[in-house]
Amino acid sequence: MGVGLIMTNSRGGMISLGAEIVFLVIVASIRPRNAERITRVERARAAMLRAGLAFGLVVVLIGGVIAIGGSDSFSRLLGTPSAADPTTGRAHFWNVTLDIIKAHPFVGTGLGAFGVVYTRYDSHNGLLRLEQAHNDYLQILSDGGIIGAALGWLLW
Repeated sequence: MGVGLIMTNSRGGMISLGAEIVFLVIVASIRPRNAERITRVERARAAMLRAGLAFGLVVVLIGGVIAIGGSDSFSRLLGTPSAADPTTGRAHFWNVTLDIIKAHPFVGTGLGAFGVVYTRYDSHNGLLRLEQAHNDYLQILSDGGIIGAALGWLLW
């Protein structure tokens, strides 16, 4: 699942995966108060083992991504935004999504219709096709309108 998460090319997902690995190392090091006393050397060995396992997990994840052919996934985390990367213009996507919401405020455009409707309202000639608004709240409002958002909020 970690390889799949990295292959999604989500910066937030990769940061979350790293934080989860650090969290697991910390949680694994917590000992109950009534546990038997261990020496300082044994604690150091245990800490080194946990750190080594975490490092091994990271190496296996990176190796899995490279084996599948997704080495380009790492360039997004380390590189700078480029015009070829459609996620660099989220502010523009959100402005277009707000235009869609203004045009269809009550019932929205329909579930799954964002990719088609976006090209109609895009001020960049409609050449870029998006399937999502890159913002869950705006996506819900554009797909279901105020009524769909209210129903979603009630069911949540």
